[in-house]
Amino acid sequence: MGESDTPNHNAIVLYGAKYLRIEKRQTQNPEADEVQIRIRGTGICGTDLHYYSQGRNGMFIVKTPLVLGHEASGVVSAVGSNVTKFQPGDRVAIEPQRPCGKCRECLGGRYNICTDLEFTGSASRDPPIQGTLQEYYNHPAAFVHHLPESLSFVEGALIEPLSVALHAVRRSKLIAGQNVLILGAGTIGLLCAAVCKATGASDVTIVVVDQTRLDFATSQAPRGIQVADKSFLIPFSGQEGESKADFVSRLSLEMLDSLKTNRRFDIAFECTGVETCVNIAIHSAAPGGKVVLVGMGSP
Repeated sequence: MGESDTPNHNAIVLYGAKYLRIEKRQTQNPEADEVQIRIRGTGICGTDLHYYSQGRNGMFIVKTPLVLGHEASGVVSAVGSNVTKFQPGDRVAIEPQRPCGKCRECLGGRYNICTDLEFTGSASRDPPIQGTLQEYYNHPAAFVHHLPESLSFVEGALIEPLSVALHAVRRSKLIAGQNVLILGAGTIGLLCAAVCKATGASDVTIVVVDQTRLDFATSQAPRGIQVADKSFLIPFSGQEGESKADFVSRLSLEMLDSLKTNRRFDIAFECTGVETCVNIAIHSAAPGGKVVLVGMGSP
């Protein structure tokens, strides 16, 4: 069960900014506690786009050829000698992180903030842990999960970003009937909006700087769920000579006026990492409200 039937497979390998190659790579047998997965779906995350366009993601620079991808689903093709939970043919999705399992955070159940955490498809270490934009991929069985037949492999690849949204909403302690502001309408922003609606938010407003994303957010209703009740388009920059602080203050008031409400938001989820949006989230929160910083911005 631990032997791969495929000696080589195709992988998409990043060598630097805008330099990708499709290569043949040797298919490695899984280690004792690993599962080998034939990848059937991989999402393209914002971090992948940063690596591709700039050859880096923040302080993490591609120094060694890197297979991107960490939002993935597929079919188990082989299992390690210690693995009993899975067998070849099982449909699965992965958690892409690899925590140490020994620190205070890990032992307390918050392994997502392990200070020694390693991540799939990231240049956070060198050599990197190669990602899922390849036909076969090995992953620790402890962070592999069964995928129900009712979910497609495309939906399975969205489970990882969905977990981010679920965690953010749970940390916010959202109560049914509260009103919510979402800044950003990428995958994470849309999923945060959907989770808020499913949790019982009375009103969800999405704020973005891009009209196309705004149109998508307000028009899409997957499985009958309308993720946004209201929306607001943010201009890219303030008026000539206007300070950042004045720009944010004015914009927050204009947004509330446009939405025809004097009520600020019980919870604001900032999903862009952009400084202006972080400040808008703070200005737009009601007294006693909460701001959840989900997006990763520049240091």
